[in-house]
Amino acid sequence: MTEQVPGKAATREKSAEEEGDSVTRRNNMKKLKRPTKKELKPFWKALSIMERKFGEQVRELEDLLKETYGEHLMFFWCDGEIVGVGSEDRKMKLIHR
Repeated sequence: MTEQVPGKAATREKSAEEEGDSVTRRNNMKKLKRPTKKELKPFWKALSIMERKFGEQVRELEDLLKETYGEHLMFFWCDGEIVGVGSEDRKMKLIHR
């Protein structure tokens, strides 16, 4: 079988070993079962604990900002990530990362 390398005109033959590996990968993917909600429950619980701890750490940092600068500063979130620091009353211009 010939493999086309993106961005290059040259092609090369796949070895029998490489061809076998891709077949094995496909077969292994077919064997994977979809987990049930019950099986995923420990992972969701662990994620919840980690998110709670992260939130507590962010609040501690915000408290440190308040102690240091005297204003109620907070981290500004956008699309699931912290992008800057601003005041809660929005009177201060946002300071981006």
